[in-house]
Amino acid sequence: MAILQTTYDIVLRGQLDPSLLALVAEYDLGDLPAQVVLQGLPVDPTTLDALLLRAHALGLTVVRVRPVDADPS
Repeated sequence: MAILQTTYDIVLRGQLDPSLLALVAEYDLGDLPAQVVLQGLPVDPTTLDALLLRAHALGLTVVRVRPVDADPS
């Protein structure tokens, strides 16, 4: 059985140091003061859970997790 991926925009409150930002360098990042925005992050449910747990462990607050419609039509 295939696990479907969904694309998300995720907003995290807090600052990541450059070495942590490098871990997600392949994604479009918007770095606002005290916020990190992961845009267009394609993940399956298990990976999303792991990402959110890691953000919490790093002391970041998850502000928003929003599925993005990959097909604009």
